[in-house]
Amino acid sequence: MFAVDSSTAVSAATPSLAKAVEVSVADEMFAAFIKSSGAEVIREHGVMSGEVVGLEVCRVVPGESGDSRIEIGVGVHDRETFQLVHGQTATIESLRRVVTEVAARRVVGAQVHPLNQLARERILRHVVCQSPNLVGAQSLSSAQPPSRRRNLKEIVPCVASGISQTGQKVVVIFSVGIDPDVVAFGADAREQINSNAELVFACPTRDIVPAVTRLAEMLNKPARFVGVDILGAQAQPQV
Repeated sequence: MFAVDSSTAVSAATPSLAKAVEVSVADEMFAAFIKSSGAEVIREHGVMSGEVVGLEVCRVVPGESGDSRIEIGVGVHDRETFQLVHGQTATIESLRRVVTEVAARRVVGAQVHPLNQLARERILRHVVCQSPNLVGAQSLSSAQPPSRRRNLKEIVPCVASGISQTGQKVVVIFSVGIDPDVVAFGADAREQINSNAELVFACPTRDIVPAVTRLAEMLNKPARFVGVDILGAQAQPQV
């Protein structure tokens, strides 16, 4: 969050920020399994999961005996249903089938389906990380957000970090919909990742409004908005 004086928005301490928690060594052993299925390995606040075009399809969870195991499914209820049908032992073949099904639903031109209506800000991140030039970067990868996401249905911005086309560190915040709180979220993310990095907000062009862009410009280190249409249209820097 930040405090606003007459000319700038000054970063303030945010007590709600989650402390950094690393993924355990036991959980890290599942990274190769997730990657071999075709899913992207995501690490956020001590939790390892696998995403397909931004949608979580598996998660590493504590086992009943204190060890770690991987559960397959989109969200906690889907993971529970999958276990009832297939048992608690996840196979690479099962995960690959889910990856293939989800990937087919989250592509340009796909018909509206529940699988492409969830986590749309993460679709945007996936697209931009593959084409970082859309936001003026040369490389980007998924990064941990400043606070935890409670569930897959919660609409929360997501984060990537990397290198800009000018060779500087950059933090990019992805959101869908007009969100007055996105600037505070972005300021917290930059502070957590690299306080000296450039900060960029990427969202559909229709969601860029003057009131929010003014807040970004009032940060101690001003940020900019870039319009990117979901699933790959042209980017239009906001001026």
